[in-house]
Order: sequence, then structure tokens, then C-alpha cells
Amino acid sequence: MSTLGTPFGGEAPPPPQTTSGAGPGGINPLLPQTPSGAVIESAKGTILKFSNVSTPPTFANVSQVRSITGPTVKPKIVDVTTHDTPGFWARKMTVLVEGGDLSFEINWSPIDATHAWTTGMWNSMAQLALCQFQMTFPNGFGTMTFKGYVSQHEFTVPVDNVLAAKIQLAITDNITTALP
Repeated sequence: MSTLGTPFGGEAPPPPQTTSGAGPGGINPLLPQTPSGAVIESAKGTILKFSNVSTPPTFANVSQVRSITGPTVKPKIVDVTTHDTPGFWARKMTVLVEGGDLSFEINWSPIDATHAWTTGMWNSMAQLALCQFQMTFPNGFGTMTFKGYVSQHEFTVPVDNVLAAKIQLAITDNITTALP
């Protein structure tokens, strides 16, 4: 059988199932999968929300989000090598998990409350205000909620494109994750 037109070589995948609903872990079994069964999902439809730190938080969708990078989560690793350490290999130890940063681009609209000078992320940055954010992935892939500061707000004003802003968040605490 020819392997032309098949995404991973080999035989063509079976025709799509006609049943709907979520499978194990809340994942839709109708989503494309690799031969090993890993689910492939488009990022389109991811929702980013913004709130001041109130109890309970009042989240508002950040509109016109073009792309999101992060969060860049990593453990802080320290060198614990001493003169008594046997051999010539460094010893390291993880001590804390850093939430890192999350950055995203938006088509900037001053009439959107999350973009506006007096109510949006610009104002939170200028006031050094701690904020709360929530990112929800499409198709039930989960939600991440975290606190952070708007650490950068950079406008891009190209002559041949739209008025946009690049926003960066510094995550200050643990990130909670949940499946729907």
C-alpha cells in the first residue's frame, strides 16, 4: 500500500468515529492522534483572562490575543559542590520552582477594558499591581490559574500592519492546574 498522503507513513488512519464525547481524562477521542495515541490539538481557541486580585476574582477575557508563549516554568538549581565532594563532578540540587514568565501579543484596542489605559494591563503595570490570570486551553485540555505582575507592555506600530502590543507577565506564585 502506498504511504503517500498519510501523515506518519504506513497505512492510512481509520475513518473518523461517529460517536462523540470525552474519553479518558476528559479528552475528546475524535481529535487527531499520532500512531502512539497522543492527541494533537490546535491552540486556536485558547482563552486568556485577566483580573485584579479580589476574592473571588472577577475575570474578564483578554480580547484580540494573537499568540501566547509560556509560562516558562523551571526549577531553580543551585550548586552544592564542596571541597569534600568526591570526584570531579559538580553536585546540584533543586530548591524552588520558578513560575517564570508568560508573554502574549494582542491587537491593541483602547476601548477594550483589559487593554484600556485606566482599567487594563497598562494601568496594572503603572500601579505595580498584583493581578490574577487564567489560561484555558481548547477542547477540555485544562486551565492554568496564577498571580503575577505585568512586567512589560511594548507597543508595535508597523506601517504595514495593525497597532499591537506585546505583554509580558512575571508569575509570582504557584500555578494551579485543573481539567474541566
